[in-house]
Amino acid sequence: MKIILTGDENLSVSVYPVTTAQIISSLIENAFIHGFEGIEVGQIKIGYKLLKDTLEFTVEDNGRGIDETLQTKIFEPFYSTSVNHNKGSGLGLSIVYNLVTQKLNGQVVCRSKHDEYCRFIVTMPLLSVDNIENKNKQQDNG
Repeated sequence: MKIILTGDENLSVSVYPVTTAQIISSLIENAFIHGFEGIEVGQIKIGYKLLKDTLEFTVEDNGRGIDETLQTKIFEPFYSTSVNHNKGSGLGLSIVYNLVTQKLNGQVVCRSKHDEYCRFIVTMPLLSVDNIENKNKQQDNG
């Protein structure tokens, strides 16, 4: 397995580090469990870039991909593309979706071509002091 990281190594941004790490880790784990099922040589590319006041990162594998007809379902709880349905709980991408959209106020989309690749694109606003204070108030009240 080969993992490639691309992006500006001098980029410094404020994000929720634990949440961001959990998202990336879950996407990599998802590729290992589902994307490379039956594939011996695989590659995962992790890229990141700054887009104005937004951070975009991608996690892409060269595995089995996800059929276009199934891509609208993958963020649903308990949905799995596993052939045997005995790998994972079907919650991984649902948790990723909720972390990105609710915790980070961002977006996550999947682009994939069956038997070629699967790419998850996550965009999230950068944190400012005001964003952090508002998020902390929401969590205290919520």
